[in-house]
Amino acid sequence: KVFRRALELTPMGDERRDTSLDKLGRALGNKFQFSHHFHDINEAVSLLREALVLRPAGHPDHINSATSLALAYRERALERGDALDLDQAITLYEEVIVAYPSGDSDHATYTHELARCYFNRFCIAQDLRDLEESIIRDRRALSLQPPGHPDRLQTHDTLYISLNNRFRELESRDDLDEAMKL
Repeated sequence: KVFRRALELTPMGDERRDTSLDKLGRALGNKFQFSHHFHDINEAVSLLREALVLRPAGHPDHINSATSLALAYRERALERGDALDLDQAITLYEEVIVAYPSGDSDHATYTHELARCYFNRFCIAQDLRDLEESIIRDRRALSLQPPGHPDRLQTHDTLYISLNNRFRELESRDDLDEAMKL
């Protein structure tokens, strides 16, 4: 209620409107993870999209807004099985990755998030190119995550799942061997 009220108090043209939109959008995205009420994630996407418009490239909060919107698109795609939302998430994560140098911990994290989006799109559309991209991106993320990195185990897991899926599709023994070495 606080974030909604703050948005009501920041009309169009107010220099703080982007912040109010972003906070309410992220709060609704978090709420959706527990409620699974579709209207929450729909509104989150709408608000975060509007916030991103107010935070164009070069704005100090542009990358944070792009990341929040990418996550919301991914969550909505998983809920309704929509590859178009994943297309949007992929585009945004590609932009986010470019913003971080390859040695940065966030670069590895968002490379993994991008891999997850490709894998999710593969699950919906069954296009092997998406599975290939998922594997490439997770291999890259893993190469950037030293032992002890907080996302390393999750990256291992999703790479393992992707390799197993590709093995089922193509019956390539190399995929099975690589998966078993993870």
